[in-house]
Amino acid sequence: MKYNFQSAFKAVARLAGSVLFTGACLVIIGCGQNRQSGTQTNPDPPSASPETSAAPTEIPVSVLLHGVVRFDGPRPKRIPLKTQGDPKCAAMHGDIPLLSDGEIVTEDGGVQNAFVYLENPPEHDGAVPEDTVVLDQLGCVYTPHVLGVRVGQPLDITNSDQTMHNIRSFSRKNRAFNNAQPAGAKKRTKMFKEVEMPIKMKCDFHPWMTAYIFVMDHPFFAVTDETGAFEIGDVPPGDYTLVSVHEKYREQKLAVTVTDGAVDSAYFTYASGG
Repeated sequence: MKYNFQSAFKAVARLAGSVLFTGACLVIIGCGQNRQSGTQTNPDPPSASPETSAAPTEIPVSVLLHGVVRFDGPRPKRIPLKTQGDPKCAAMHGDIPLLSDGEIVTEDGGVQNAFVYLENPPEHDGAVPEDTVVLDQLGCVYTPHVLGVRVGQPLDITNSDQTMHNIRSFSRKNRAFNNAQPAGAKKRTKMFKEVEMPIKMKCDFHPWMTAYIFVMDHPFFAVTDETGAFEIGDVPPGDYTLVSVHEKYREQKLAVTVTDGAVDSAYFTYASGG
């Protein structure tokens, strides 16, 4: 019996055509169902290769730099001030005399009113704080006695006393001023354009009234409190030179290192005679 190759070829062709037609119908039906249900078929996104994936940015941890300024030796005595020249000032303090505020040391040796700052500050955004610093004349004393203000930051000088004061600055780099401020007068707002450390303030009516203003171009500074302690916030890791300035003692510098979000407490020590 002879094998008919022509008849076999035609049979295979008919079978292949039937299969292709059935597959096309299934594809059409499937696409129609996707359109009716509102779903879309998207391929899975290609995964990033290890060579192209970006490593997460490491953000340095800022820490709170803290410390104490201490006095070594016999505790300096505060001197009673002669306020009789203005009876209103004397009456504000009654039987308790007003004491000098240029050298205040606690019983355990803490030095108040030392100005502490970073000599080599880290980079910062340079934004000037919107809040206003206030220097008040209260009880015939400047309050606070020492303060820091940023270049371009407003300083409000007020008189909360029922007596006459005047505000005289001994500026060298910034424009000096000398303004009378009687009782009930409106605040006077000042602004400094240059870094200057410090600017001495004085009241000509009451010669014991003095204050010191440090004008800074960065935020890394503090004034020691009534215990001699200070805190400087948001200091990133690095090596720094910390400086302590006091009106009665010599300037001191201290090397500090901030690492791994921690820092040892920084201690300054003054002695008699500076």
